[in-house]
Amino acid sequence: MKLHGLARVKNEGDVIEEFVRHNLSYLDALTVVDNASFDGTLPVLEALRAEGLAVTILHDPLLPKRQYETVTRVARQSAAESDWDFLFLLDADEFVKVTDRNALEGSLAALSPGQNGRLSWLTYVPTPRDPADVPRVLERIRHRRLVEASPAYTKCVLSRGYAQRGDFAISQGNHYAFDARGTAPSELLADAALAHFPVRSLAQIQGKVLLGWGAYLAMGHDGVGMGMGWHQRRLFDKLESAPAWSDDDVYEIALNYADDAGTPTDPTLTYDPLAPVPIWRYGNAAILNPMQLAAGYVRQLAGSVARHEATSAQQA
Repeated sequence: MKLHGLARVKNEGDVIEEFVRHNLSYLDALTVVDNASFDGTLPVLEALRAEGLAVTILHDPLLPKRQYETVTRVARQSAAESDWDFLFLLDADEFVKVTDRNALEGSLAALSPGQNGRLSWLTYVPTPRDPADVPRVLERIRHRRLVEASPAYTKCVLSRGYAQRGDFAISQGNHYAFDARGTAPSELLADAALAHFPVRSLAQIQGKVLLGWGAYLAMGHDGVGMGMGWHQRRLFDKLESAPAWSDDDVYEIALNYADDAGTPTDPTLTYDPLAPVPIWRYGNAAILNPMQLAAGYVRQLAGSVARHEATSAQQA
């Protein structure tokens, strides 16, 4: 059984090396689409590829958060050109959590022909008790929610049997696949999950919110109601009104990250660490200063507007 992964990433320098090394301990290959990162994400990916790891790097320069378009296009191309049996649709903060490769293959083999898999989120939460001097995410953040948000979020594992139809699309966030007939048939994988680390530090979550919601706004999406990006809109509003966040704020944000109501039904945490990656060569490649991050994003946005203006002028 051949298992591949696909992720679209932007400015994930604090976690990208761990993401690649960990997931390649279960998957045979990863395709990572870099969305114009301006921290150290791309150099780390290139270094990992140069080591000989099975990483393919593609580039997506568009700033609006049309993740679904990019992932659909690359997944269709991969289905046509590669020989995987299953394609794991991931984000850089998601880590396959399973006993071993045999258990993962067993869960996938139990699916019906043409059926996709689903992996449940297990939300990991940084706490004030975490060792602040430990830079590696998997070594530092070791607690997760005991009870997940309701309704529970899952991520799609695309099967060859379904993907070979060719007319599928992937939802925003990689939660499910669909086609003209509706949502694709899928089954929750019993013995596997995704360890999810959406909040890892104060600087990281503020940067995620600033760039993430900015990308939704660039789509013309205002986030009214509980549509696309609602959680990032909620945090952007908080950042805009009260930007002086504390470590306690980071803890609360992580704990409530996936709850529609903003308050978890059960705030209990359980100690459930993932094994740290055995090799970690390139350090934290993130931009840690929020003003430096904002300056880089302004430069990107201004450049995008300038290119649009130049194109409009040529067509006039």
